[in-house]
Amino acid sequence: MRIEAVILRSPFKIALPVGAAREPPDKTLNQKPHGRFAKRPYKRKTDRKKRTALFNSIIIFFCVSCTTGPRAPALLQVISFSTSDTLHHKSEDTNQGKRSHVVAAAKKFLSGQPLLVRGYKFESDPIGLVRAAFWSAHMEIIHPAVYRRDHIKGMEVLYRSVDRNRQLHREHPKIGDLVFLNTGKASDIPAQVAIVEKVDADGTVTCIGFFAAGIARATFNLRNPDQATAIDGKTINSFLKDDRKVSLARAFKTFADPY
Repeated sequence: MRIEAVILRSPFKIALPVGAAREPPDKTLNQKPHGRFAKRPYKRKTDRKKRTALFNSIIIFFCVSCTTGPRAPALLQVISFSTSDTLHHKSEDTNQGKRSHVVAAAKKFLSGQPLLVRGYKFESDPIGLVRAAFWSAHMEIIHPAVYRRDHIKGMEVLYRSVDRNRQLHREHPKIGDLVFLNTGKASDIPAQVAIVEKVDADGTVTCIGFFAAGIARATFNLRNPDQATAIDGKTINSFLKDDRKVSLARAFKTFADPY
């Protein structure tokens, strides 16, 4: 965020009594003022400097407060809500409401609009998409304790955050869950993350993620990991762009329930 401040000279002036001299009769600190200044102690020039500094500080404050435009947090900067903004309830209705909100936000980004939510612009990458969708539901899924670890970054921060709360699972996904994928060789840390949009009765999972071509939908079916389509012609598995022999089902690592 660029901060622009205009430093102005203070317009305030101290009015003296009519007919009074502009300078007090005596500047000696140890001598008491007299005459017209008996009830108005002499203010040294340093007081004027203090008033000017205070006025300039107020101008800077208003310039910063009135600055418009989205704030762009640093990569994986933890964002915290005020107490009034945060959703504390853990009821099933609230849980389902959050899930629907996250999925609805992810769908909006399919149109190509920037990842701008509630005054923050997130990075155009898989993590940025996920954070933007959850941010729209008043949720920051990056755990502060994990974020403060200097030796990890990127996808590992997100993965360790949900793993810390024991939110990983491999069965029975729900809409709004996260799905982690290994798009390359096997690794403890996944290479891709997406949001589960829907789960069909045949086990086909549709997810929304930031892939090589941008934000798009992808499908996978863990029951039939090598089939591209079902008997009725329905697409049940997307395949990696650089390797048409590897389906997303084969790249699947785990689901996560961050609610």
